[in-house]
Amino acid sequence: MKMKSYKTGVLLFFFLLPVYIYSLPMFPAEFSAEWVFSISNTLGASKVVYGVNVNRSGNFQSSSPVYNYWYRPSGNNPRKVTYFENEKMYGIKQQRVAGSEVEIILKAYDDMPIKIRPSGNKVKAYVSFNGKEYQLKSVYVNAESAMIGLKVKSVYLILDENGKEIKKKIR
Repeated sequence: MKMKSYKTGVLLFFFLLPVYIYSLPMFPAEFSAEWVFSISNTLGASKVVYGVNVNRSGNFQSSSPVYNYWYRPSGNNPRKVTYFENEKMYGIKQQRVAGSEVEIILKAYDDMPIKIRPSGNKVKAYVSFNGKEYQLKSVYVNAESAMIGLKVKSVYLILDENGKEIKKKIR
């Protein structure tokens, strides 16, 4: 009889554990929204991803909460973006936290501020054109190899406007 009640208790534990886990708040004590937007190029499948550290209530963790890293679909993830890559191509020139929003300016696109803020249980990036705000999904760089780094031919933003994907050429 004791063995049967023990087995019943173990089974109940494993069946109720998922219910308990799904009842927890969406934002743990500290978490990282690891993929807010990304930059990819024509030279490979790897992407530089921008993430942000936020706390349980959705507030940013520090005065510089946005970070970047290399994502490689082939594995070996993640890898830090090197000093040279940050200085010339993918670095964050400026971060400014104002309440529940952080504005960043990328070194390569210093005339295009990107605003990052919680939206529901996610964190999203936004850019503005002609007074209208769009959700920034990714940046696509059409490039070719050069002596040092890349020679950029064109740059496209992949935006979301009310669930509709839009491609906007900015260079």
